[in-house]
Amino acid sequence: MKLLAEINDYTLDIGPKEVGGQEYRLRKTVRAILYNSEGKIALQCLRTLGYCKLPGGGIDAGETPEQALAREVAEEVGCECAKVADVGATIEYRMQTQTIQISYCFVAKVLSKIIEPSLSENEVSQGHEIVWMSLDEAIVRMQDRKPEYYDETFIRFRDLVFLEASRELKI
Repeated sequence: MKLLAEINDYTLDIGPKEVGGQEYRLRKTVRAILYNSEGKIALQCLRTLGYCKLPGGGIDAGETPEQALAREVAEEVGCECAKVADVGATIEYRMQTQTIQISYCFVAKVLSKIIEPSLSENEVSQGHEIVWMSLDEAIVRMQDRKPEYYDETFIRFRDLVFLEASRELKI
């Protein structure tokens, strides 16, 4: 999968260049640009935090990125999906949380009828809601939002990289 961006505090203008000698925790995740039959994509909006992001989450031990994609979409959006294309990957070096996060992004399409998502307690407390909109609307929504939280700064940048890269795919 093509590496689309390496992101760190310095490139986001929120901190110094990386400091050597720090230990980082590795986290691998998947993200979905999930299309419904109307050609709209799903955004996971966190109402209590005030921002939206692409659906997805951590890859469990022993899981492939494609298996994690199917599981995360089922849990967060409440539907079955089929992978259509690879978008690419990003690597984030989050100094404040000492995390290196590798995110793999896929374009997928909804296969089944949408049912009730299976949300974690954390997602419920954040006011998780799936909102469907055009790709262009999703990009504008993210561009217009000034991040208020450290993690949100990374999320916004990463997801905009994925959304823009998906425009180049012939789907």
